[in-house]
Amino acid sequence: MSRKQTLLVSYLESYLNDSQRWLSEWRMAINVSRSTAIIFARAGLRFNQPRPVTLSREPIQWVDTTSYLGVTLVHASPGRLISITSERKLLKVPS
Repeated sequence: MSRKQTLLVSYLESYLNDSQRWLSEWRMAINVSRSTAIIFARAGLRFNQPRPVTLSREPIQWVDTTSYLGVTLVHASPGRLISITSERKLLKVPS
């Protein structure tokens, strides 16, 4: 794993742990089993999937496609389009 990937995972875990403390103070929780992680990078940058991010000692898996609030986010390979789809229309975002 490269240094950038190691830093990415450690920063993300640090942020999630800080969020977890705030959420537990307000009696809310993150459902880790329904959580996913996705990387969007500039065109030409290649990312191998880093190790899974953990929250409360449970891994959050990296994915290439995820859905959020009815919108499907797709990470395409470098040089291709990233497509964001919703139930009504397809938006193409140049990479």
